[in-house]
Amino acid sequence: LPSSGGVCARVKLRLEQDAVITRDAFRATLELVNSGTSQLKNLRVNVDIRSSTGAAANSLFSVRLEGATALTAVDGTGTLAASTTGTARWQIIPTVDAAPTVPTQYRVGGTLSYQVDGVDVSLPLYEAPITVMPCPRLTLKYFHQRDVFSDDPFTLPVEPAIPYSLAVMIQNNGAGIAKNMRITSAQPKIIENEKGLLADFRIIATQVAGQSLQPSLTASFGNINPGEIKIGEWLMTSSLQGLFIDYKSTFEHVDELNDARLSLIDAVE
Repeated sequence: LPSSGGVCARVKLRLEQDAVITRDAFRATLELVNSGTSQLKNLRVNVDIRSSTGAAANSLFSVRLEGATALTAVDGTGTLAASTTGTARWQIIPTVDAAPTVPTQYRVGGTLSYQVDGVDVSLPLYEAPITVMPCPRLTLKYFHQRDVFSDDPFTLPVEPAIPYSLAVMIQNNGAGIAKNMRITSAQPKIIENEKGLLADFRIIATQVAGQSLQPSLTASFGNINPGEIKIGEWLMTSSLQGLFIDYKSTFEHVDELNDARLSLIDAVE
């Protein structure tokens, strides 16, 4: 925030944003009926995914156990009581490499093993076909206005705050549709203010593709088709005048397995 009086003060501002995209996933459910009088022990289920040519394809998917009912586990330590029906549910999420350019078919099967009355049993699971659609591959480019016009604290009159813009261009470089894309923003926060300036920043309006939206911290982009570009803009005000001298932006894909191939955002600039 430069002043005509001499010293310049720097204020660091943080704007936290979340990108939310609807993506394809599959759910697999196993129902196991124990109609006998003995407990099933050492239950294990191995989910096996194969390509249309029979090649192993588990590495192209994230397979997560969502939950189980009556089955204590499916990792080789599980049990199922006599005269009981148990279920287990998995979520199967394709990575961006599963179908890079065209819809691709896979088969989901596996094996079930357990022990009953001291006898080891292993059974194949019936294979079910799935079709994986190509994923979107998104690049986000941010633009910010350099000059911020507002009150000059070194003059007596109080100059009005003029809105300035922070914009993002989202480009879909993939072969799939980015469905229901939206970016949500938190209120800007001052994280460093060495000279203790009474600076205040606010988001006052949102626009997507040139269309004004209800003033909100959420920008809904709808579907972004392959090769399509959409631009969103946030109009902000500052209580003090100054210059944006630097801006850095990063997005981190939040995933419990830290698998970057599940992220639909390739780059942020």
